[in-house]
Amino acid sequence: MKKLAALLALLLVLPLLCACGETKAAPEAQTRSLPGDAGDYPEPVDWDLTFCQPEEAYREVEHYNIDPTGYKGMSLRLMGEFFSVQDHGKTFYYIGVRDDDGCVENLEIRFPGDGSMPEGFPKEGEVTVYGVLDYYGTQRDGKDVNCAVLTDTELSRVRGDGRG
Repeated sequence: MKKLAALLALLLVLPLLCACGETKAAPEAQTRSLPGDAGDYPEPVDWDLTFCQPEEAYREVEHYNIDPTGYKGMSLRLMGEFFSVQDHGKTFYYIGVRDDDGCVENLEIRFPGDGSMPEGFPKEGEVTVYGVLDYYGTQRDGKDVNCAVLTDTELSRVRGDGRG
């Protein structure tokens, strides 16, 4: 009987642990916005990782990078460290999400229009962004792979900018 009660308790708690970021599973998150950000981007978002613990957000971004095909077209709000990398004369932009152990999972981001970084976007530092998940195919070590990318990325806020 105790085993059955423990199993039932686990089954009730498990969906709560797996629902991080999915605002459909947490209706109150659909109407919440970040301080100073009202109207900055459409609500509700499909995945809002700003309300997750670092470990949970890290795992979600890791899932996007492992198999991005199932997330295409979903809107995402994400907080992390923004940085850019130069490679073969081209600039690539990323947001890195750090887990509790200090490991970082990066997600490539692209800006609207010609893809250049918008005026007012910081060169680096902690930011919150909004965008739409997509992916593109490329070759790595002679194999076809899909790479996750957050498109039409908009800045929501910068740590220490007075907006939150």
